[in-house]
Amino acid sequence: MLKSLLGSNQAKKLVSNPEYSRSNWLFGLLFTDPIGEKSFRNFNKSRKIDLTIVSFNTIIINVIGLGGGFMSLEIDINMGAISAGVNRIDKLYAKLAQIHGVEYGATSSGSVLYVLYLHGAITQKQISEICEIPKQTVNNTITQLKKDEHIILITNNEDKREKRIELTDKGKKYCEKMLEPFLEINQKLGDRIGLPFIAQIVNDLKTVGDALEQEIELKAIELKWENKST
Repeated sequence: MLKSLLGSNQAKKLVSNPEYSRSNWLFGLLFTDPIGEKSFRNFNKSRKIDLTIVSFNTIIINVIGLGGGFMSLEIDINMGAISAGVNRIDKLYAKLAQIHGVEYGATSSGSVLYVLYLHGAITQKQISEICEIPKQTVNNTITQLKKDEHIILITNNEDKREKRIELTDKGKKYCEKMLEPFLEINQKLGDRIGLPFIAQIVNDLKTVGDALEQEIELKAIELKWENKST
């Protein structure tokens, strides 16, 4: 049945996937159900996404209407797919940087310069939050960028403890040269798939990240109380 629905090569690819051994019985349920089989045929015909194991499990669980414990398999696989997708994008940007011979990396000075170039004068705390990197790492990067005369620190007149970081003319020229490949490719990406789609992905990732952070914090509290009680 797999071969008739997907073709020989796709069927071999599926069966060779280690995840198939965990979920082949789900395929059995689908392919013995006339309604499920018809739905899968229609989906396969549309070719809207790649026919990978992630897609298969999503289709199967949704078509058959499985819930409860079975749904956890879909969640596990899709969370892995999110992580893999983000990693892929990061590697592609790294490849772009390598092609153009520019610096790239989450903890690099390039990330801080990128944020300053796009957002203007902001605080060290804001840079840390936007880049998702530790304050100490940002502080070390700021110190080096100041030595390179790429930035200046401006004291807030209303709060002397707060300093805003701003690019110098030298820093702006450096950013324009360094960031040009990224800005150009981002523009082409926006033209290809549209800003609303990209914005929705950003919003969805934030939702997932916030929920994951909350669950981890709750788990940490739970384990802390368990350790105290033992």
